[in-house]
Amino acid sequence: MLSSDQSNHNQAINNLIASIALQESFFSDVIYHESHRLNTIINSQGITPDELYNAKVCLSEISQAISGLERILQAKIEFFQSEFSQ
Repeated sequence: MLSSDQSNHNQAINNLIASIALQESFFSDVIYHESHRLNTIINSQGITPDELYNAKVCLSEISQAISGLERILQAKIEFFQSEFSQ
């Protein structure tokens, strides 16, 4: 039987892995929906240069946000690797 500390440690690792999986799923969903939205904008008739520019700005902001979140994800992975290797 696992000690309380070992059980807590294992639960923390499981929670960390689950949060990484959820974050990756979120990234996938955001990228999918934004690509679908961009495709709709590009294929719509009568799109103005301003609308196309605004879509580009929005995608750039989303890309920057995802990059920041991926840095957090990388830190989680590195933490997990250091904990798992002990």
